[in-house]
Amino acid sequence: MEYGLHIGKQFIPYRELTGHRIPDNQPFEEALKFLKDYVNGETRFQFQTSGSTGPPKKVFLTRDQLKQSARATAKALKLQTGYRCLVSISTNHIGGKMMLVRGIETGMNLYLRKPQTIPDISDLPPIDFVALVPLQLRSLLNSPVGQSFLNHCKMVIVGGGQVDTELSEKTASIGAAIYQTYGMTETASHIALMKLNPPGKQNSYQALPGIKVEADSIGRLTINGAVTNHQPLITNDLVQIIDKNSFKWIGRFDEAINTGGYKVIPQNLYPAVADCLEYLRIQTEFVIVGLPDEHWGESVVLVLERILAAGQEQQIIRCLKQKLVAYQVPKKVLFLTTFPKTPTHKPDIPKIKKMLSTGG
Repeated sequence: MEYGLHIGKQFIPYRELTGHRIPDNQPFEEALKFLKDYVNGETRFQFQTSGSTGPPKKVFLTRDQLKQSARATAKALKLQTGYRCLVSISTNHIGGKMMLVRGIETGMNLYLRKPQTIPDISDLPPIDFVALVPLQLRSLLNSPVGQSFLNHCKMVIVGGGQVDTELSEKTASIGAAIYQTYGMTETASHIALMKLNPPGKQNSYQALPGIKVEADSIGRLTINGAVTNHQPLITNDLVQIIDKNSFKWIGRFDEAINTGGYKVIPQNLYPAVADCLEYLRIQTEFVIVGLPDEHWGESVVLVLERILAAGQEQQIIRCLKQKLVAYQVPKKVLFLTTFPKTPTHKPDIPKIKKMLSTGG
């Protein structure tokens, strides 16, 4: 039996990619060119980081790094030859490209669909394995058709952003095993998984086979394994190491806010803010940033992607005072009509801070 790519009604076996002519402007042109290079034995590949924590940059990864990453995921999730995989995330970035590599290395059939908020799940055979971003997962969970699709999958991995508590709780009744991923471009996508739903729900990330995790002297995660060419990679993520194979993510070291001598990790405040906004029936995307403050050094600021009605700002602050300690409560609530986004559609924190500091 042959395995390969399904693009609409077209099927391209992996073995045919070596000489396959890829017309310009064809759907999934970049994905096909990447796969052709991989099948033809290319040894070095260029990727672009998302830019979510700083300026986007070029990263070069070897063929062996990609292969080892794919094999580690296959081992951890027990992926099997012949599985059907839906690729509905962007194949322009590392997450999507690694789905392609997993397909080749494991011998799975890949069904490529245009990335969109509501994944196109029409006219598909039963799917075993799918990669989603949190927004796509939310869209599927909010639809009876989407829930049915997830219930008939075997495994779902979710990356490109954190899954919040509300979304995680919605996965409890889903039959597929759903995992939050942790990783980055520099590590050839994820190096750890955390199961979000029962049975076996987890509250910490479990490193993939062959990955060693440690924390440096200031608590930043350090990764070592085949995906880092067996060289330690120090990240900007603050973690709590549980044991040699697992850790809890605390937040971004470079987003920590030093206010009045206290260190505030914005991500730790997100559940409280989400609860208050839901309680007050305020639907909006939000971020928490630190802005210069003459008195506090930096002040904790809540930024919303909408303008509030009169009195709502005070309601939010009162609610947060009941859930957070005093130094964590935002000193201000500011507004932007639209958040600038990274290429992977996450709020661009550096740009948001710059807009607020310069008045837009």
